[in-house]
Amino acid sequence: MYRWQGLTFVSVHDCYWTHALTVDIMNQVCRDQFVELHSQPILDDLSKFMLQKYCTYLPVEWRSKKSLEYRRLLQLLSNVPKKGDFDLEKVKESTYFFS
Repeated sequence: MYRWQGLTFVSVHDCYWTHALTVDIMNQVCRDQFVELHSQPILDDLSKFMLQKYCTYLPVEWRSKKSLEYRRLLQLLSNVPKKGDFDLEKVKESTYFFS
């Protein structure tokens, strides 16, 4: 059980429970945190981490520019999907953000 902003709630994975009296507060907190989380460059950061972890310490012969495997790995780990034009702030107004 957690207490945050005067709200007592329980969560398991993506399921949230609170007292009926504080559902509106929980809805606001969940939406605000969703927008905050997804405003961060999550996939870019993951790509940088994976490139550093899996491409920096490879054997020299593998890192040669002629190595097809190395180039494929670089391409795979650096291929981050382009962001769309959805305005994340709209999540805060959405009627059906979650159920």
